Amino acid sequence: MPVRLSELHRKEERADARDREGRDRPRQERPPPHREGRVREILAQRVRSVFRNRDKTYELRDSEIHLLSEVGKFRVVAQNDLAEFAYNGDRSRMERDIENLERQGLGEVKTILGTEHNPIKVVTLTKEGNKLLRQGEILQSPQRTYHGLKKPKEGAHDADLYRLYHKVSDEIESQGGRVVGVRLDYELKDELWHALRHTHGTLLHSQGTPLKVAQAQLGHSHMATTLDIYTHASGSAQRDAVNLLEGHLFPNVPKLESCGNVSETESQLVQ
Repeated sequence: MPVRLSELHRKEERADARDREGRDRPRQERPPPHREGRVREILAQRVRSVFRNRDKTYELRDSEIHLLSEVGKFRVVAQNDLAEFAYNGDRSRMERDIENLERQGLGEVKTILGTEHNPIKVVTLTKEGNKLLRQGEILQSPQRTYHGLKKPKEGAHDADLYRLYHKVSDEIESQGGRVVGVRLDYELKDELWHALRHTHGTLLHSQGTPLKVAQAQLGHSHMATTLDIYTHASGSAQRDAVNLLEGHLFPNVPKLESCGNVSETESQLVQ
């Protein structure tokens, strides 16, 4: 279920409290987050690489690819948070990268209302930017990415997730863990809806619902979709089909009541 903003801010406040406790310790006792080292290496690369996606060619630095990846995973990211977490505070470098992405049609800057109803600038991918991430094999295949503001009113909620994610992932890595990917509520809702449709189709099938009725219930435009994808026979339906076939082919053979009664059945067959 979606994270409530109040819960999100409580978690962020706890993370901020831990940050303050860390800053109070001597510097030698609090090593910098692993993220900062990775970002430092990315920012050190100044050479542009050529990326091709079908008939289009793009020239991008590692930091610009990193920006696309960060924004794509969360759909929308506030510029201030992007500068802090993806650029180690180097705002001028971030602004140059954003300008280049906008010039090549891969990203764009929008203004939305924040949680306090104050205007904030956010970065989001264009459709072409998302295509480059997906088809250019830049990210690992299980990681989903998004583009555009699907629901502008939820933009502030999505932007808050990015800041919370990095604070929590920094803590996970400081304890020897590793973050392998990001899954937003969009993806979880899709999977839940897909599973419910499968279950619905299976129940309709087990109850002997006519195919045309099942098609209407599941909302499929083609009957083949109902047959090939969503009509999954349940275990009991499978057993009923086997028993029916056995009854026609071997009418005089005793039925096996259970796997633990093999010797008794063998005795009946010999007699």
